[in-house]
Amino acid sequence: MRSLFQGVLGVSLGVSVLLLPLLLFSEQLRKKYRPQFFCFLWTVMAIRLIFPTVPQENLVIAFPIGSTEQIQWEMPEANTPQAAEEIDRQMQEVTKAAVFFSAEKIWFCTAVILLLFSLIGYWKSRKEVMRWSAEITEQGIKRELEKICCELNIRQKVRIYRCKVTNSPFLMGPFFPKIILPDCITAERQLHYVLLHELSHQRRRDILLKYLLLAVRCIHWFNPLVWLMAKQAQADIESACDAAVLTFSEREFGTTARREYGMVIFSFLQGQRKNSSILTTGFSSDKRQIIRRFEKIMDKKVKKSGVLFSALIIGATALSTVMIGCVDVCANSGEDSLRVSQEEYSKNPNAYLEEQEKLQEEISDLYSSGQIQLENGQMLWPLPKHYKIKEPYGWRDKGTDFHSGIDIVGADQEEIFGEDVVAAADGTVIYVQTDWTPGKGYGQHIILEHENGVSTLYAYLSETGVKKGDKVTAGQKIGKVGATGFAEEAHLHFEVREKENHVNPAQYLLVNRN
Repeated sequence: MRSLFQGVLGVSLGVSVLLLPLLLFSEQLRKKYRPQFFCFLWTVMAIRLIFPTVPQENLVIAFPIGSTEQIQWEMPEANTPQAAEEIDRQMQEVTKAAVFFSAEKIWFCTAVILLLFSLIGYWKSRKEVMRWSAEITEQGIKRELEKICCELNIRQKVRIYRCKVTNSPFLMGPFFPKIILPDCITAERQLHYVLLHELSHQRRRDILLKYLLLAVRCIHWFNPLVWLMAKQAQADIESACDAAVLTFSEREFGTTARREYGMVIFSFLQGQRKNSSILTTGFSSDKRQIIRRFEKIMDKKVKKSGVLFSALIIGATALSTVMIGCVDVCANSGEDSLRVSQEEYSKNPNAYLEEQEKLQEEISDLYSSGQIQLENGQMLWPLPKHYKIKEPYGWRDKGTDFHSGIDIVGADQEEIFGEDVVAAADGTVIYVQTDWTPGKGYGQHIILEHENGVSTLYAYLSETGVKKGDKVTAGQKIGKVGATGFAEEAHLHFEVREKENHVNPAQYLLVNRN
């Protein structure tokens, strides 16, 4: 459930970046674009919000987890201020985890309660309406219903009822539609517009969109922008239906249709329906919305379809999906491996440090002697002739900072800037970063993909000699040592990942002697 909650938070934030300007400038946009455009827009947003998770298997992350600054190893001893600080830090982490777990439960329970409350409210409203309703048997009304269904190409059977406890007409049910009429509808032309309006809703499948909006509101109940979007969508659904009615009616009744239909809408200004539900359609809404609908109906200005704008919104939504997925993977990448390494460190920090230093010495001895052999699943040293490890893999700074790779430098302050960096094993270039900002990130770096879900990263380069998609062999030159990104001096930051989880590079670089 935790990953789902994180996915919901991520997608809610990503879509909110698009929602905010759309809601702020909605009035200006409505003067240029048709209401059908906004219905399509809200549908795209709702569909994106309803699916918070994205596939993560093939995403590659190029974000550093640990700093590259050199930090002296100082282990806290028992009954010292350092040990007390370590305990406080761990307690803070436990507290953060507990708070997150509590927030997760609150989100889930609230979403379920809101959904149940809405569905139960709809069921009770429907039950009361049907209690006071009777199916219409008048042949004139049924013939008008059948005529409009035929003209709108609606093949689904639609039943029509007259209700004593409602003051405005509405449509219920996406699969077994029912039109509910109040007793106040008597005029033939008024009946025609009412039926045309409700059947247009059925043709457009607007109730299904209302169900989708309900689900989105429940899932993202903590986001006020989502609630505003749902409210705007409700109004735009009615406006789009009005536009569809006018398009059809003007072909039949001419220029008088707009005014006649507007007066029908205006006649329900005082007809606020009792027991209304967000899962139904109809004429009724608040007075302000009815007046705005009347104004739009009387507005004869031709509006744009918004095809190009829709394409841009879809593209931006898709881009936010990828970005959210990257953030999610970045947050979770290496989480399990960090947890294990930290447990090892906390159990015996001195032994862990000694093991790292021992591995460093063994690597230097093996490669400096030249007595090495590359075997299946193992890797070559990425920086030939330079074997000194300035920063090993693992926890440092009293267990508060994790270094996700190894930093290779020249021995005795030997200058290695511009030295060749080679591929540690056969593979494919899946990521190349050439644009970089001083003091941020990995700088210029390369990521290679190898067999069995293993990948390697070569960071802080001064030059890159390959491009995405290139096939490389072990020992092939792929770049040059530099000091870009976070790096304060020339060195190579080298990482090994197994299915996006960081592992100790030493287990791949330590090859057997002849």
